[in-house]
Amino acid sequence: MALSFADDNFAVSILELPYIFGTQPGRKPVWTFLVEMIKAMKKATFYPRGGTTMVTVHQVAEGLAGALQKNNGGHLYPFGYYNMTWKEMLTIFHKYMGYSSKRKIITIPDFLFRMKGSQIDHMRARHNIEGGLNMRKFTQMQTTNLFINKEEGADFLGVKPDDIDARIGDSVKLCLDIIDNKVNDVVDMKGE
Repeated sequence: MALSFADDNFAVSILELPYIFGTQPGRKPVWTFLVEMIKAMKKATFYPRGGTTMVTVHQVAEGLAGALQKNNGGHLYPFGYYNMTWKEMLTIFHKYMGYSSKRKIITIPDFLFRMKGSQIDHMRARHNIEGGLNMRKFTQMQTTNLFINKEEGADFLGVKPDDIDARIGDSVKLCLDIIDNKVNDVVDMKGE
C-alpha cells in the first residue's frame, strides 16, 4: 500500500528488518524470552536447525539514514548483514551468559519442533488467544536458513560493518540484568 504513493515527487522506502541486536535505552530486548528459555535448559541447549540474518541497532540507523538520503521512487530493501545458523548464534549467547564453551547445542528434529508448535496453537485456542503466528506452520520457516546478503539492500544504503558478537553480548547482558531484577525500568515490546 505504501509503495502505491511513491512517485517522482514522493519517495517511499521500506526496510525489511530482520533480527536486531544491541540495546536501546529503556527498552526490554525481545531476546529476553530466548535467554530465559536457554537458562531453563539445564545441561544442554535444544534448538531446531536453520539460521537467520541479523543486523545491529547502529546498522538500522545507518540504513534509515541511507534510505532517506538515497532512495528515489518506491523501493523495498531486504535488509540483512550477518548470516548465522542458530547454532552459531546460540554459541555467542552461551558465551555472554557465562556458559562453558563445552555446553552442547543439540539440534532437535523438525517434527519435534512442529509438535511443540501444535501444542502452543492448541493452548491458545483453548484460551481464546489469537497468536501472531501459526506455530505448526512456522516450523518450515524456523528450520530454514533465512539469509539475506548485504548486497540486497544494506550496501546500497551505506551500512557499515559492526561488531555483531559484541551487540549480541549487549542484548544478552541486558536480558540477564532484567531477569535478575538488576534493571526494572524498561518498556516491554508490548508497551507494558
